[in-house]
Amino acid sequence: MYPEPTNWPKDVGKYLRDRLPAMQEVIEDFRRDIPQESIPAYNKDWENYCKFCNEITDDICAAADLDSSNAVNPKQIFHNLVSNILRHIK
Repeated sequence: MYPEPTNWPKDVGKYLRDRLPAMQEVIEDFRRDIPQESIPAYNKDWENYCKFCNEITDDICAAADLDSSNAVNPKQIFHNLVSNILRHIK
């Protein structure tokens, strides 16, 4: 799924939600290495990732694949969210 949004699992929302507890542990481990002044942004990026995981559905992804407008695709949103979290890790 990252860095290239290929081979997304069926029921992507459930897939991502099922992995949130393990991801939370990783986020907490990394938080120790984040500069103090960057913690609020790191926390916000994690919050945005969790919100996405709790809201994404296969129907949203399918609708985005069929929509030719300028709307941002959920796969691109996911990529941006993960990239935002990773930018804090040096």
